[in-house]
Amino acid sequence: MSIIDVHTHAFPDKIASRAGQAIGEFYGIDIFNDGTFSTLFEKGAAAGVSRFAVLNVATNPAQACRINDSLARTVALYPDKLIGFAGVHPDDPSRVDEVERARSLGLKGIKIHPDIQKFPIDDPRMLPIYEAMGDQMILFTHAGDYRYDNSSPARILGLRRLFPRLPIICGHFGGWSVWKQACELLCGEKIYVDTSSTAFWNTDEQLLNLIRAFGVDWVMFGTDYPVWNIQNEVNRITRLNITSKEKDAIFYKNAEHLFGI
Repeated sequence: MSIIDVHTHAFPDKIASRAGQAIGEFYGIDIFNDGTFSTLFEKGAAAGVSRFAVLNVATNPAQACRINDSLARTVALYPDKLIGFAGVHPDDPSRVDEVERARSLGLKGIKIHPDIQKFPIDDPRMLPIYEAMGDQMILFTHAGDYRYDNSSPARILGLRRLFPRLPIICGHFGGWSVWKQACELLCGEKIYVDTSSTAFWNTDEQLLNLIRAFGVDWVMFGTDYPVWNIQNEVNRITRLNITSKEKDAIFYKNAEHLFGI
């Protein structure tokens, strides 16, 4: 079995530690890894992970072009290991053009984190971006936070209604810290979810209930590296009382289908 981790954040060595710590500070948790690509490859391989989706987040409007170029160069060095998602920012005057540029760079989709970037996912400034993505690029969004409304399941549902053909992946089973709302609003809406940053707050039984609610064909494995121990995240899914076929779907088959691998 070859596992695909669909939710990672990795950075150039000179900024990796600082960037990783910023993620931890936002959530008030300790970080397990240093955020470098080398550690991602090393610890991923030890846990049986062979491919990684790396997700850029543009924290200011001037940053998108630069970080997307950097990610595209790294993906080109490791085409059999990395799947890249570009960052965009609603205040970037070239944000719509950046969608097409990201596509031309070979990046698979667009990653947003409405809570860190401080905009609602259905912000009118973002709608031209989603329109430009069509059904060919994947929107990967952080989902849910009890402290904010920007990426709430209700807003994500509204976005799905506006763009029914847009492929969407929601991190953290569709609603970090608001999993009940995510199940009530997003199950059955043809939205992919990942397993990242969920196990720490949920029992095995609760994880299993989330998988059953969304349907195994819509769940993909993710670790949120550098946040968590990759091996522990693999172990949590491996020990669940589901069939080998279902584990294969979560660990790699669903991602292969969506990413066209």
